[in-house]
Amino acid sequence: MGARIAAVGMVTALGLDWETSCAASRAGILRACVLDHFPFQTEEIGDPQFAKGHQVELLAKGFEGFGRLARLLAGAMRDLHSRVAEFPEVLRASGVYLSLPDPARNRQPDESPDMEKADVPPSPRDLAVRLVTQASRFARWSHAPKLEALSLAGHAGFAQVLHQAVADLNSGKTAACIVGGVDSLLDEDTLTWLLRSDRLKHPAHAAGLMPGEGAAIFLLTGRANSLPEICSIESVNLGEDSKTLMEDKTSDGGGLWRTVRNLQSWASLRSSPEPLRLSFTSDHNGEVYRARELGGFLVRCGGQIKMDSELPVSLPAISFGDTAAASGALGAAVAARSMARGYTRSDHNIVLSTSDGSQRGAILLRRADNGR
Repeated sequence: MGARIAAVGMVTALGLDWETSCAASRAGILRACVLDHFPFQTEEIGDPQFAKGHQVELLAKGFEGFGRLARLLAGAMRDLHSRVAEFPEVLRASGVYLSLPDPARNRQPDESPDMEKADVPPSPRDLAVRLVTQASRFARWSHAPKLEALSLAGHAGFAQVLHQAVADLNSGKTAACIVGGVDSLLDEDTLTWLLRSDRLKHPAHAAGLMPGEGAAIFLLTGRANSLPEICSIESVNLGEDSKTLMEDKTSDGGGLWRTVRNLQSWASLRSSPEPLRLSFTSDHNGEVYRARELGGFLVRCGGQIKMDSELPVSLPAISFGDTAAASGALGAAVAARSMARGYTRSDHNIVLSTSDGSQRGAILLRRADNGR
């Protein structure tokens, strides 16, 4: 099981393309800004307060909901298209596997849909098809690719659609595919949900998350394809943890560890006689739940494998904020860039994903043999 990454398109608060976003992140540049469109008050501080967030201002500012996602996805699609313009037939033959936010995630536990409304809301899949069509038009693609798979699992959503895409490549169902994720936590409804859930980082709540937004998409091909290789996807595994944030339980990292341990290539990595040159990319976002889970995972991992140094962990949320359904895609894009440019010593990187619910994901990337 595996696939090759031939091209990456990306937009974040740090840049409107893959290179700029990753280079600015590596340099430690931050562009978090005050979210002046969302004033709120807390019991601790009576005056109006403002949170900070990582906003893609040139693309997304002033847009909400569907329109905001369409703008972000279009930016990533435009970046991807610029890299494979000489291979138009590959894009035309590629379906899309997409991780998106759940439309119902902002709903409070005591809320129910408004049954008095005459219009039946479109299904998530219908919305996703519309999103891909609209984003393709914004990006000036000659066609709108077919939606092959959709995940609404949040942070682990990218791992889920990537798992399906790699399976389709290996079965011969497709020769190439487009896999990615897009999300924004900066629209008013989502910020309200985060504030009510006591998850938003602000002056009276330092242990919350800083919201962000972004999109990243990948052109994947099979092993025998002639397109250039940035790096390869060795294996993808999906797992679960019964102790979830949504149930207000504390995870000890066991579910994430089992997800990594059951990667198809994990046994061969562990059996290597030489110390591993391995790094991790985590979607840890600053919340206490995530910190405890990651800490428990690293303790387990450190006791089971022989490394040539301490376990290096990259946290893209420091640069881009929490990007939820897009976080796995952004994490994989950063990891792929670090190996392609050679500014990491690691030959392998494992992208870790933790959803608010039970879903977990692990993606094993390997440096390309051509040393790009």
